[in-house]
Amino acid sequence: MPESVSLRIALAQTDPWMGDIRRNVARLLALRAEAAAQGADLLVAPRLALLGAPPEDLARDPAVLSACEAAIRHLAEATGDGGPGLLLGAPWREAGRCHDAAFLLDGGQVRARRARHEPGEPGLAEDVMLFATGPAPGPMVFRGLRLGVMVGADAAGPAVAETLSESGAELLLALEADPFRPGGAERRIDRAVARVVENGLPLLSVNLVGAQDGIAFDGASFALNADRRLALRLPGLAETLGISEWRQGGAGWEAVPQPLPEPPGEAGLLWEALLTGLRAQLMKNGHGEILLELDGTPAAALTALLAVEAIGAARVRAVLLPGLGIRSGRRAAECALRLGIGTDTLPTGSATGAVHSVLGAEARDLDVSPRLRHLLLEALAEVRGALLLSSGTRSRYLLGLMGPGAYAPLSGLYDSEAAVLARWGLELGWLTEVLLRPSEAPAPDLPAGLPPVERLDPILRVLAGEAGTGDRPPLDALLRDGHDRATVLRVWRLMDGAAYKRRTSPPGWGIGPAGPARHTPITNGFTAQLA
Repeated sequence: MPESVSLRIALAQTDPWMGDIRRNVARLLALRAEAAAQGADLLVAPRLALLGAPPEDLARDPAVLSACEAAIRHLAEATGDGGPGLLLGAPWREAGRCHDAAFLLDGGQVRARRARHEPGEPGLAEDVMLFATGPAPGPMVFRGLRLGVMVGADAAGPAVAETLSESGAELLLALEADPFRPGGAERRIDRAVARVVENGLPLLSVNLVGAQDGIAFDGASFALNADRRLALRLPGLAETLGISEWRQGGAGWEAVPQPLPEPPGEAGLLWEALLTGLRAQLMKNGHGEILLELDGTPAAALTALLAVEAIGAARVRAVLLPGLGIRSGRRAAECALRLGIGTDTLPTGSATGAVHSVLGAEARDLDVSPRLRHLLLEALAEVRGALLLSSGTRSRYLLGLMGPGAYAPLSGLYDSEAAVLARWGLELGWLTEVLLRPSEAPAPDLPAGLPPVERLDPILRVLAGEAGTGDRPPLDALLRDGHDRATVLRVWRLMDGAAYKRRTSPPGWGIGPAGPARHTPITNGFTAQLA
């Protein structure tokens, strides 16, 4: 039985820096001090808040694991001051295996630790290989209150919550590192509602926020009472500290309801996710400037706008290269002017001549301009210490046509989705109609004979396995939808031959249901898929 009939729990919706354990410890201690000032009894931080997510092979590094263990001891000692306890997620090494675990720290000690029981975090397949599973958990006791702590995938299904409830848990807590997906925050609430209904217990969910490489975390932490009503919801895509007030009554523990923020529109949330990813890439890798190519396309204009929103126009530089049509060139220049970004024009004629001279007569008809474009952009970015952005979309990624860059903020969006986002920007006055008109001709490196975007993207989705076709082969499904057989086969051959180029594409943002990457064997003799 709890020692008191009320409890104040702080939610640390935090953005850890991958691998910077000292920085993350300092941030957690600062949040704990802030929570103490607001009278909190317990501070709850998300899954892997100490190391960052997804840790990939850092979770196998003995030095990293030793540093995490030392940090846990340091944090535990800090709770000896009589202030709030601390519940957080961190790796845990035991018997030669690494676990994805939760630690309860209070009174200067590690009071409890629990390994994740389920094998993997939804949407992060590498978790299955990185972390060993632990036994079915029992409650953690915090100052008399029995906490049913679930780590990541433990909250995805009914088994762990049921075990905790049957073992006497009074309050369910989910430590999450749930990636951003359109509609993902609502699905997370729906999943939590199921756990509440199944067990008749309230549930508190704390999610990571921020971004790491190709994954964004949307925060949007919340509290659900046993009656399935939301009592608290923190903003999405923002690092913040929330305070929840819990009271014990005849029916158990209940969170005092607080005003709920208005959920943003889908386009606005997507835009904020893209900005979150780009800002994290800049800040966490020490880039102070962005370099990008403007070619007059809507994707390039949208990328430039993202760059300006993320870092300010004064720190964005655009490059104009020859080979654009007259109207595309004018549109690129107007985009730079309207966004207030400086431009550099790089002529390639003399370089083209030099390459042909070196290679000799047999290369006379070889078009070296795409390779020179890559070389010049990457060299200029290196000279300036700038982050080179690619404006490539998922459509271009699947076809192996991403172009040069160290980061591709639109690579999770199909061309048609980028166009929808651009129209939203147009409605808000961020972009002008002239910047969003299609170019008068396909890009120089775009293969001839491809259908328009509105027909190409549905084909790509099916061939990439991102649109369900039931038991029907992809070709049958596409033909039934009215697509031309020759066009589908051409797109498939381009995708099939682009495996190497996809693996050498710039990293980007995986916000779709399939994530950022599509991996097929580079050497692949299977041809029956569309026969």
